[in-house]
Amino acid sequence: LYVPNEGLLFIDLSAFLGEKSEFYEGIDVYMRKEMTPQNVLPKVAETIAADYVPATPDHNKFLDKIINFGKLMILQDAFLPETMDQFKMHYSKDQQSWAISNEENIWNYCVENDLLFSDDNRLDERFLAKAPFSKFYTEIDPKSSPRVGAFIGWQICRQYLEKNPEITLQKFLHLPATEIFNKSNYKPKN
Repeated sequence: LYVPNEGLLFIDLSAFLGEKSEFYEGIDVYMRKEMTPQNVLPKVAETIAADYVPATPDHNKFLDKIINFGKLMILQDAFLPETMDQFKMHYSKDQQSWAISNEENIWNYCVENDLLFSDDNRLDERFLAKAPFSKFYTEIDPKSSPRVGAFIGWQICRQYLEKNPEITLQKFLHLPATEIFNKSNYKPKN
């Protein structure tokens, strides 16, 4: 529980006993993977970051949503520069490797299927929600990493900041998604 006006943060440590804890009986395996001691700081950073980035972007396009998630991840980068990316995304090592090695394929899928400017809310469940995997509706689904939309949004934001180092973090957080996207010139290469 985070109460920013009072400067209070309460952490329920029972939520981080390790994915094999006997107390997590009945909780889906994909949820238990986040319930490890390594995820305490990333969860705290994620909670605090959410106070600076609105939960719902100004527009309802998929691009706006993935950039919004990207902004949250950029704040985690700022808060936890020494923490491995896989923990910030709540990924296993294999999920992180899959997302990195398939970044170009994920991007091509989004472009080829006209997802970026779609306002179909079902994309949230397929590519942004916590789940065991992302849903491309192909045979690769069970092997895919969850929340690949957030991962792609993060990479777009990183590329934008790399190309625009003069932009302050505070100003960046208020930029529209389309400006970040256009000025990032995001084109992943495997």
